[in-house]
Amino acid sequence: MPVHMFGLQDYFQPTAVGTVSHSTGLLAKSLLNTFPLDEGGNPNGQMNFDENLCRYQISFGGSPANATVPIYANSYTPYRITINNGLTVFGCSSLNNCTCSPFANTTDCMQTIGCPHLASGLTPWNSTAAWSTQIVPTGTEASITVAPNQNVLIQNISFASSTVFGQIVIPESSSLIFADEPITFKTRGITVYGRLQAGAPTCRLLNYVSIVLYGKKTDQPLPTDPSVKGIYVTGNGQLDLHSQVFAPTWTRLATHAVPGATYIIVQDLVNWDVNQTIVITTTALKDSRDYSENDIVSIAWIEAAPHLGSNVCIIGLNSPLRFFHYGGTEYQAEVGLLSRRLGVRGSPDSDLTTTQASCKDAASFSSYPCGAPTGFGGHILINGTGVGRVTSAELAYMGKFWLLCT
Repeated sequence: MPVHMFGLQDYFQPTAVGTVSHSTGLLAKSLLNTFPLDEGGNPNGQMNFDENLCRYQISFGGSPANATVPIYANSYTPYRITINNGLTVFGCSSLNNCTCSPFANTTDCMQTIGCPHLASGLTPWNSTAAWSTQIVPTGTEASITVAPNQNVLIQNISFASSTVFGQIVIPESSSLIFADEPITFKTRGITVYGRLQAGAPTCRLLNYVSIVLYGKKTDQPLPTDPSVKGIYVTGNGQLDLHSQVFAPTWTRLATHAVPGATYIIVQDLVNWDVNQTIVITTTALKDSRDYSENDIVSIAWIEAAPHLGSNVCIIGLNSPLRFFHYGGTEYQAEVGLLSRRLGVRGSPDSDLTTTQASCKDAASFSSYPCGAPTGFGGHILINGTGVGRVTSAELAYMGKFWLLCT
């Protein structure tokens, strides 16, 4: 069985075992590659750098099993690898943004420069000092306001994940900050005069964080209030959303993919996560709402396939493909990563497609929904001198048909 790791592919093959140091332009530092682990009853493991493949190899004390970790030279993405026995090895693809040597058994090796959730003096969400009313919100309030001069930390123990909070206002002197923990945060909208922060450009969150926006079209007079079912950054407000970067986010099939298959072969090494969602695009002549051969599936496992090519990998699927996807020499179906670890989403009732695609254009093969669409999803709006910085975030169930936020 492959060793499933966080955001990295792996494969197994025999390799020489030994302590190796190196100095290359990529990492520009010699490493002591031996670290303790107990895999298959053997207490020692080695980590070797292959300068030709630009990869680390982790061997398990003489065992023929090895995990190969790709290193992306132009990325500053931190990552972590969990071996079968629970040992976690941390690393970073550039020493410029790491606070210690690339691999060590400590969270200090993660990219932690300027992390808002690690700042001192943060006020917990469930503290009365965090709120202008001096009352911790319960989800029954129509609106809540962060107290002035407070930097409020949201953690996964702050509230039940089923709670839907009302409108949230962040004053100019205050911040609302997400911890790097698995968090589902539901609200009817956020107005940001201060700062809304989930990570930073130099501190990407590694856990899955989801901001879910609730609301209906009838919740306000038209034109739409920009704070309803949205994140509205205005004045001197700042929005920062930053999570693990996946690379590349698009690749192509390396060979045909057939109906019923539970794996695909792609042309690039990818650092995608198990259980993330991908799309294999149609290669049929027609693609429309009522004739779609796009397969949307989730990842079961990923393995490098060096016997097929130095950059080829195999992606296992949690469900079989429904359609044929061409992967010949002249063109190939594209494969895209849909999921990210940080997401902003409209609520499940956003209903972005409300009519059947039954109307057809007699002059072509095209079809389209009958009647005006009435979906009402979430949105992010940066207004005036507001600032928004977003890295590797997933937006889903977003947009409001026929409505303009002003």
